[in-house]
Amino acid sequence: TLDPSQSIETFELSLATAKAIARLKGGSEIRAFISAAKVREPVAVLRIPGPALKDLRLRPPDSLKKLHYPPAQPGEAGSQRWFEQECADGFSYAVCAGWKRAGDSTLVAVTVATRAEGKSPLAVAQARVQAALKPGYDKLAAPHAAWWAGFWKRSSLSVPEPHILQQYCFVRYLYGAA
Repeated sequence: TLDPSQSIETFELSLATAKAIARLKGGSEIRAFISAAKVREPVAVLRIPGPALKDLRLRPPDSLKKLHYPPAQPGEAGSQRWFEQECADGFSYAVCAGWKRAGDSTLVAVTVATRAEGKSPLAVAQARVQAALKPGYDKLAAPHAAWWAGFWKRSSLSVPEPHILQQYCFVRYLYGAA
């Protein structure tokens, strides 16, 4: 939940940098990315300028009720919020979000960890969030940007029809994101 003085006007996804941008009234921008450089430790990172967040909540998907899974178990401690979800056949996962103030911005890290990554998905997720918050946004964004720059330099294609080229670039972006 943003400070009441802030409101989002537009959203944009930069295919070139794989960053999401939410433009706020007044010209500042929320920037977000999911690290391409740390494939084994996926984490979404957001930098939210301005006043501190009013609240940060995680909501388990409603679709899990249709699968008759037990309710997710929420928790919080300090500047972290999470929920753990038991699923079928012993599978479980945890979603964890954490935040810290960094200058005039709030840095948020969000991740998902599964039992396949460790005995306690929550412990894995919490450690991943803590590790992502330590270096700060710019230090996390630099290897991500380098990975995407290398991805786009590998090959190129010229198509005279702008809408076909746009579709090609979008599908190529999806390939890189996967």
